[in-house]
Amino acid sequence: MINKLRRRFILVAMFSTVVVLVAIVGGMNIMNYRQLQADADRINKMITDNNGTFPNNNGGGRNAPKPRDDNQSSDGGSTD
Repeated sequence: MINKLRRRFILVAMFSTVVVLVAIVGGMNIMNYRQLQADADRINKMITDNNGTFPNNNGGGRNAPKPRDDNQSSDGGSTD
């Protein structure tokens, strides 16, 4: 009787754990899919709005190179 109850408890606990994990992983996959779709739609709209090309990034951004400061010398900062 005790062994049968123990076995049933273990099966219920394992099933519950699997259900929770499937819900978490499924939710993450759904969120990732929606974000991927939104990014793809945004990029397609940007390309469509610019006649099939990516626009120039003149406004800067995260990966834009920083402008060089003309007051600093390129030889390590020593000005004699």
